Amino acid sequence: MPNMQMNDLVDIASMWGDVEEPQSYENLPDGNYNFVVEVARAEYTNNNQRCLYWELVVADGPLQGRKQFKRHFFEEAWQVGLCKSELRIAGIDVDSPTFDPVRFMVNETGLLIGRVINATLQTKTNKENKTYQNCIFKHLVEDQPATAQPPAAQPPRVTPPAGRTAAQPGRMPNAGSAGAPTGKTTTPWR
Repeated sequence: MPNMQMNDLVDIASMWGDVEEPQSYENLPDGNYNFVVEVARAEYTNNNQRCLYWELVVADGPLQGRKQFKRHFFEEAWQVGLCKSELRIAGIDVDSPTFDPVRFMVNETGLLIGRVINATLQTKTNKENKTYQNCIFKHLVEDQPATAQPPAAQPPRVTPPAGRTAAQPGRMPNAGSAGAPTGKTTTPWR
């Protein structure tokens, strides 16, 4: 990938004074929220684990606009089952005889953008005494308009990292748990 040049960044100067800085990097408090799906895409993590990555935005209330991040991993059957269940909650007809999960993950995750989903955030502690926060989808909010507007376009898809194929699964506990982004880039998969 080529390095950025000065002319690749000129638009930053015009936005610099008007852009708002994040209010907080802390987890949202545990509880029930309506979230607008802002980003949904299949990608590889830095550890080459396949997942469906979500960026959710609080749609209403005093924390409107705050983000929640979520991943569904695809390395074990129970993780795929959890993703299937939550896609159904998000209004995707995963039981249709014509539903193709691979086609959906590669080409159709954009159908999730803008949907409003009610979810519960729940902080847990694992065996190593580390805390994490689950984001559990409860139901699709069909009768409420989204007040937080998602961006119009999804990022372009790229090929998987060198040496990674679908036949080389990894492991990732806590599927469906959410956490703040690491700042590291991930690679969408095909």
